[in-house]
Amino acid sequence: MTLNRIGPATIFFVLMALVPLSGSEFWTMIATEVLIMGLFAMSFNLIYGYMGQISFGHAAFFGAGAYATAMIQHRLGLDYGWFFLALLASIPVAAIAAALIGFFVIRRTGIYFAILTMAFGELMFFLVFSSYGLTGGDNGIQGLLPPPLLRAPSHYHYFVLVIVALCCLLIWRITQSPFGYTLRAIR
Repeated sequence: MTLNRIGPATIFFVLMALVPLSGSEFWTMIATEVLIMGLFAMSFNLIYGYMGQISFGHAAFFGAGAYATAMIQHRLGLDYGWFFLALLASIPVAAIAAALIGFFVIRRTGIYFAILTMAFGELMFFLVFSSYGLTGGDNGIQGLLPPPLLRAPSHYHYFVLVIVALCCLLIWRITQSPFGYTLRAIR
């Protein structure tokens, strides 16, 4: 992150930290959704902005991680104490899904890359929404609540804020590494 970006990023995170102090649960939940969608946009920017490849199936990896967390808790009947371990388990599940799809997609560029990622994204959508026994289909996985620590909108907001800040630092580190320079060279 260059010096001219540190100031706006710091201001953004300070403003986001102040949102729950307004006392409005509505704006706190909206700000939390902004953070989550911002994280999705930053991960998409890593592929499209740095590498120059557009991925229409990018949301499949977010979904794979989310379903992994929910299914680990729901299917194994784990209590709230295991939530954070289930959340950490979503990282390798999303990475495995990305590796499997990447195996078929990585040698393609341009429109072929975009169409293949869209096809795999739609395939994952179909598998999730037609597997009522495993994922609950279009009803989703019912009956999951966050742990008591994260039930208050302000607590959940700060949790997401910390995760997004850590991911910002990780993405910045990736883009400044030799791997990041390789991504730029591919573009």
